[in-house]
Amino acid sequence: MSTEVISEKILIGVVHFGPDALLWQLIESLSPEYKPRLRIVCHNPVPPEFYQEQIIHFGKNEGFARGMNRLIARAREEGVEVFIGLNNDARPEPESIEILASAILRGSVFMAQGLLIWKNERIAQGRNRMARNFFFTWSPDRNRYIFEMDNAPELVPTDFVCGAFFALKIPGNLPGVHDFEPQFFCYMEDIELSERLKKLGHQIALVPKAKAIHLESQSTGGLMSREGAMLRIHGLLTYLNTTNKNLGYRFISWVIFIPRILILWFRDGMK
Repeated sequence: MSTEVISEKILIGVVHFGPDALLWQLIESLSPEYKPRLRIVCHNPVPPEFYQEQIIHFGKNEGFARGMNRLIARAREEGVEVFIGLNNDARPEPESIEILASAILRGSVFMAQGLLIWKNERIAQGRNRMARNFFFTWSPDRNRYIFEMDNAPELVPTDFVCGAFFALKIPGNLPGVHDFEPQFFCYMEDIELSERLKKLGHQIALVPKAKAIHLESQSTGGLMSREGAMLRIHGLLTYLNTTNKNLGYRFISWVIFIPRILILWFRDGMK
C-alpha cells in the first residue's frame, strides 16, 4: 500500500513531556502525509506553540499509560484501523511507519513494535529482560547490533512490545481490555499490556524493517537520571502489584533490578 493509502487508515499518537524541542524534532521527522494524522497529549503545563490544533489534551502530567490511553480512545473515535504510538524521543526512519502499520493491516498480529536503535547502532531493547523469566526472555535483545537483524524474518516473535514505537489494531479494540493499565505512571506498562494481550490469545511481534532511533529517556532527564531511576522503581512496584507475581518472582526482581538501576545511575553521573 502507498503512504497516502496507509495515512488514511492510521492515527499517530505522541505523549509529550519535557523539552518541546523533542516533540518538534519528532514531527519534522515524519513524512508530510502523516503529519495531519498526528494527535498529541501534552503533559507540560503550557502546550507548545506549534501544531496546537492537534493537541487533544494538555496539563498535569498524568503519566504515559493514561496519556496513551487518551490517544487510543481518540483512534477508536476517529474509526481508524491502526494506532501508531510514539515516544517524543523516538525518530522513525522513512517508511518505518508504513512498514509497521502494514503488519497490522495484513491481519498478522494485534500489536507490533518497530526496531528501536541507539545512535551507536545497538538495539535498544534492554527492558525486554524483565518481560518474562528475567534473562531468559525471547526478544530482539539477543541481537545486540542492527546488522545482526539484517536477515531476520518479516515478523519476529517477542514477549514484549515496547511503548516507544508500536502499532495497535483498532477494530475489535475494547476500552479497558486492550488499553494500558492506568495504575502505571511510566515504565513497564508496555510489559504488562504485552502479557495481558498474549493471555487473551493475541499475537504480538517485532517488525525489524520498521526502524527508529531512540533517544532513550531524554524526556526524563537523560539516559539515567535520579528522576528516571525513581520512575523505573515505581514502574516495577506497579508491575509486581498488578500482575500478582509470587514472592520468589518479586524477590528476584528486586535483586536484579535495583543494582542494575543504581549502576546505570552511577555510570551516567548521578544527575
